Amino acid sequence: MALGFCLGGLASFLLGPSKFFHIPSNSYIIGISLLVMGFSGPLTFVPCIPEVMDKMEKILINFQYDKNLLADKSSALYVASYSFGLIISPILAGYLADQYGINIACGLLGAGSFAFALLLILVSTKTHYQNYLQLENLSHQQDIQPKNNLQGN
Repeated sequence: MALGFCLGGLASFLLGPSKFFHIPSNSYIIGISLLVMGFSGPLTFVPCIPEVMDKMEKILINFQYDKNLLADKSSALYVASYSFGLIISPILAGYLADQYGINIACGLLGAGSFAFALLLILVSTKTHYQNYLQLENLSHQQDIQPKNNLQGN
């Protein structure tokens, strides 16, 4: 998922083109940016539904629930969030383009995408490390527990 956000940020830098990197403005660069944006979409959006389902399962671990109902609720939450983004994104991008110009607006949106990817990497790394420590602690506790002493009579 972080790779999708990084590719989306790169595409946004190319689409402007961003003044930060002195990228020339021509139709080939814009075409490449749209191609990269097309590849970044599935890498960003497809992993979201399993992540939402996993988090909802962890929240609802003490409750009885139907797996199909959980999938339906997760999908509804994903679609609602995605639709909210589809409403807010053009408004934010238009405001930034009006205030700062299209080149700087694309640079800001690309930087935001990279920042979110970095945040996602940091949070997921911390979560995976905590899960690793829990599993390590659990296996260590199982090794320490007394075993049946099968000494001869």
